[in-house]
Amino acid sequence: MAPEALEPAKDDTAEPEEAKPEPPKPKTYTPEEIAAISARVEQYADSTPPYNPQHVLSPEYGGTSNYEEGIRQVRQETQERLKALEADPQASQQQIHQAVEDLKTLDHLYENYNIGMNVFRTAHGGRSKLRK
Repeated sequence: MAPEALEPAKDDTAEPEEAKPEPPKPKTYTPEEIAAISARVEQYADSTPPYNPQHVLSPEYGGTSNYEEGIRQVRQETQERLKALEADPQASQQQIHQAVEDLKTLDHLYENYNIGMNVFRTAHGGRSKLRK
């Protein structure tokens, strides 16, 4: 048997494979265009709008952020829990120790937040705008 007999017959009516599109050619600039672009780039004009922060901190928090207010509330609740545990003769030392550790953790969270935010608060008066 001839090898041509094993191959399927080619259909001449089949659509030809699509040719891949050629990549776009880079634009060539004339020396006049290059000079005009260079002149435009060299003449810098700052178009950044002026920074004028308003309502950075919500007035209802009295100059503090809602994060600080939340930490303060949780710390107050933990302080009350510690007082109740110390007054309770049934409370274990582990519960009291855990409450003390929780207070330390909350204090550290508050301090770390303030250390990180001091840069922003001292810029342009920061909190003093809300406290006036």
